[in-house]
Amino acid sequence: MKSTNGELSDARIADLELQLGGKLRLPEDYRSFLLSCNGGVPVNTIASVVEDGDESTTKVRRFYGFTGRKAGEREIETNPCLVESYRRYCLSGHGPKTTVPIAEDDGSNRFVIYCQGRRFGQVWFVTTEGRKFFQAPSFERFFDSLEFDDYVSDVKGPPPVLTTPWELKRKQEERERAERGG
Repeated sequence: MKSTNGELSDARIADLELQLGGKLRLPEDYRSFLLSCNGGVPVNTIASVVEDGDESTTKVRRFYGFTGRKAGEREIETNPCLVESYRRYCLSGHGPKTTVPIAEDDGSNRFVIYCQGRRFGQVWFVTTEGRKFFQAPSFERFFDSLEFDDYVSDVKGPPPVLTTPWELKRKQEERERAERGG
């Protein structure tokens, strides 16, 4: 991630799920992402979108975080809150109520993750016109599928070496096991 919103605790994620109405459960890989960075601006930003066999791309502008602001508080443009995005997008009828918006592109289209039902864990791209496109069977697969913007590479040099939230979590678990002697 190029920039993050800091880490979250399990208690804050439980609070987030309550603010989402208490009926939605965030998938484990997405919970791990929130625990490690709580959204932010990714380094790899290019997502493929396939429509009727034709592939195009869009650029992920940012992943939403959980700021803990209550409904009615002014939203800061650079750090939209997951809860406010859910209320404005899903509860207003623009998206399925079983999804949570997790990111947006430069055109204000949304990436959503299903948090209930047979599509649980899947990530979809939803346009401002309401068209929906499957992205990945899980958040981890979606995040890992993002590609570095070659234009940025041409201008600013090669991409940095990245450590995903899942690698960080695995390394932390290995350190904890080593400290316990096992």
